[in-house]
Formats: sequence, C-alpha cells, structure tokens
Amino acid sequence: MRHVTIYSKCGNEVKGAPAGATVITLPNVGRVDHSYAYHLANLPLDTDPGEVVLFLKVRPGRYCPPLHRHAR
Repeated sequence: MRHVTIYSKCGNEVKGAPAGATVITLPNVGRVDHSYAYHLANLPLDTDPGEVVLFLKVRPGRYCPPLHRHAR
C-alpha cells in the first residue's frame, strides 16, 4: 500500500492507524456513501486513474485487523 486514508465519523479518536495514515474527521451524515463521495470528490488532479482504491467499513464495536499487516 502506498497510502492509507481513514475517515472517522464517530467523533472518537482513531487508534491503531498505520504510521503515515491520514485521518479525516467528517460529520456523521450520509452513511458510508457520503465518505466515498467525499474521497472521490477530493482526489488530487494528478491521481493515476490506474490506482486501486479500496473502501472498508468498520462497524462500531467491531475490530478490523490493521491492513498494513496484510499488505504485500
């Protein structure tokens, strides 16, 4: 992985983010679709269209293993 962006809508501190991750706090509106649209609307103009963007949802109270452990 080249970069990780975490969108937090719960109002709590994000713990366990990989080093170098960008954490963006958004208002809790629009469910996950709002976060997806926000991300896509704010891509830099020089973004490579061949890049893969992976969206994952973590439900409150659920543990999501750190992605950097699984990246190759």
